[in-house]
Amino acid sequence: MLNQRNWIVPGRFLLGCLHRARLYGCDNVSKCLQELSDISITPGSEEYNSKTRMYNPAFAQEHPAFVALPNSVDEVQKCLKSANFYKVPLAVRSGGHCFSGYSTIDSRGFVLSLNKLKAIKWSDNSVKVQGGASWRDVYNQMDNDVLVVGGCCPTVGIGGYVLGGGYGLLSRRFGLASDNALSMTMITADGENVVKASPKENSDLFWGLCGGGGGNFGVLFDVEFKTHTAPPSFTWSSFSFHNSQQSEQALKLIADCVHMIPDGLNIDMLIHKLPGYNQLVVDAVYSNDEMEQFPLLKQLRKIVDTKYLDIKHYDKYKVLSEEYALRHGYVHFEGKPVYMKGSFLDDFPPQLADILIELDLPNNPLGIIEFVHVGGQIATKTSSFSAYPHRQAQYNCYTYGQFRNKSDWGTVFNFATEVHSVLAAGGYTKGSYVNYIDLFLGNWQEEYYGDNYARLCDLKREWNPVDNGGPLHFKQEIGSTYEPTILEPKYS
Repeated sequence: MLNQRNWIVPGRFLLGCLHRARLYGCDNVSKCLQELSDISITPGSEEYNSKTRMYNPAFAQEHPAFVALPNSVDEVQKCLKSANFYKVPLAVRSGGHCFSGYSTIDSRGFVLSLNKLKAIKWSDNSVKVQGGASWRDVYNQMDNDVLVVGGCCPTVGIGGYVLGGGYGLLSRRFGLASDNALSMTMITADGENVVKASPKENSDLFWGLCGGGGGNFGVLFDVEFKTHTAPPSFTWSSFSFHNSQQSEQALKLIADCVHMIPDGLNIDMLIHKLPGYNQLVVDAVYSNDEMEQFPLLKQLRKIVDTKYLDIKHYDKYKVLSEEYALRHGYVHFEGKPVYMKGSFLDDFPPQLADILIELDLPNNPLGIIEFVHVGGQIATKTSSFSAYPHRQAQYNCYTYGQFRNKSDWGTVFNFATEVHSVLAAGGYTKGSYVNYIDLFLGNWQEEYYGDNYARLCDLKREWNPVDNGGPLHFKQEIGSTYEPTILEPKYS
């Protein structure tokens, strides 16, 4: 039995180690549901389970009193006004991918789902997307000669993704998704106002929406993105190194030229445990045929056994993105609870290769280390250009592990903590990505927002103060004093 007093979050964080959630009513919740009954679904209905399903099943036993599914701006406002009037908390859901469960809530509140708000409107040089659309929705409508900077995971919702900054395979070439945002429409947390934000209109708010994280200022109704001309084709070269010597040599090659890699070349990496060694897998994606001759790729091809080199060519970005997501396991919601912990790396020195190869990794699926390539055009902006401060980072390094029981959880958590402690002790880490929000992260305010936090707190006080008694609040919202009191859950 879990002792909740020993947790830094409610015991229901762990699936299988949870108290069974107790559905209970509340007069105000009932009144809210009565007002919103024409656009809501409740427990026991056919849709309820699918509309409350989370990417991370660690929160599968959160049971909101109901799910509201608005079809328009007016109906979103109606939901927010009702929640505000009756003092009923709510969680906004775009795609349901929040790793710490902030896009769901228990039965004292309800979920405001944007699932029916998926309209996509294309113009000559831009596309306007409603907050409930997923990247798959966008990519499926995208012409072959057009590109939009979006996520690698096709089921991720637009809303939360862009509010956290948003990076993907095209970001080194074109910047963050939020760097490509031309304007956003936000509904205030009390439901009273619909606000247009852009570099010329409510520019301070627009600055905060570009990286300040979801759920802080209001509900993102839509965003207009700049589009780009697509190249004729893309190439994806995947290198799997099948002994520790090859893996270490490849890591050091990448480290030696990490600051010289062209913007048009994206090099993601994964390290996981195989019998006897830690295997490195490198995925290089590029669109310029001349990139084939980039010295790093030529050297990697010399190291890898040819049977473990897979090169594919694509004339459609949406096909590349779908296959890339499938290979990396991004396509479906997870079947088991997961814990993810990440840090940005401003550098990738050769000595880091020695550390990574020698780490004692748990067996899959308890622990892998992934490195997502950033930098490039992201780094051409200053850290204060938008709320997203991690401009000089070269990689986002994160650990990812699945667990089924108390023993697995201990292994996953200890592995994540050890990896990031080692990286921090070496001075390699600098900040964390708010889109991978982590309930166990100490000093999270500085980690997510750096020197931009004070300005974000000012915006928060203007648009959705922490102490205003409104419906849209969560543990790690901007301005919150929440801090983990311990760094590891204890079991009684």
